Amino acid sequence: MNDNIEQKKRLIKIENVSFSYNKTKYDLVLKDVNLSVYQNDFIWIVGPNGGGKSTLMKLILGLIKPDKGKISVFNEKPVKARKRIGYMPQHVQLDHNFPVTVMDITLMGRLDKPIGIGPYSTEDKEAANIALKQVNLFQYAKKLLKELSGGQVRRLLIARALACEPELLILDEPTANLDRVVEKDLFEILKKLNEHLAIVMVSHDPAFVSEFVHNVVCVNQTVAIHPTSVMEREYIGELYGTSMRVVRHDKHQHEHEKRD
Repeated sequence: MNDNIEQKKRLIKIENVSFSYNKTKYDLVLKDVNLSVYQNDFIWIVGPNGGGKSTLMKLILGLIKPDKGKISVFNEKPVKARKRIGYMPQHVQLDHNFPVTVMDITLMGRLDKPIGIGPYSTEDKEAANIALKQVNLFQYAKKLLKELSGGQVRRLLIARALACEPELLILDEPTANLDRVVEKDLFEILKKLNEHLAIVMVSHDPAFVSEFVHNVVCVNQTVAIHPTSVMEREYIGELYGTSMRVVRHDKHQHEHEKRD
């Protein structure tokens, strides 16, 4: 095995985790989950509605605690590690008529820092500028939110997540309802970010996945992890209950299992 792979730092370790909102073993949302995410990984999380994808994200972020098993993020409890994670939620309530600029929204990503009296610091503004450059929105910094297209708003929300200068980026449905051209442009940005950030992305959309994503995490109460490979005539009806072209579940063990 490549020595560089062996030397990668593990960012997330999930061991034998089970979770139920009703706190009963008969109503498990997730069961006996094991998952590791390493430095510079690009992970795609896929599964049916209600399969446990969002619950898995909440566990990693420390918003909920497992009923069984252990989770560590950067070798800490998830709650303590949260400031090192940039997160873009699936549902964001934005009033597009509110007179707020692109820079204003990006700076919201700095609100985890100690808040004092007065304006944002020079350091905060520099971090926001860098984040906007990373998503190709720097030239729109003074524009109002209502002046942006849907794809630009999605990139802006990623910039807000990047403004905290994270070591791990978690994105929940970042490409939902985007057309193919805009979606591909967004993936190109994520590919560039992946050069120095690990990315965990939840998405129902298989388009372009094999070109960018390293491994697919299939979540449907339990978790299976596979290398990415797009197949024209293979489907994962077991996950979705319908025919859908996505990824091949390769019979070979993935690199994460070998590294553990």
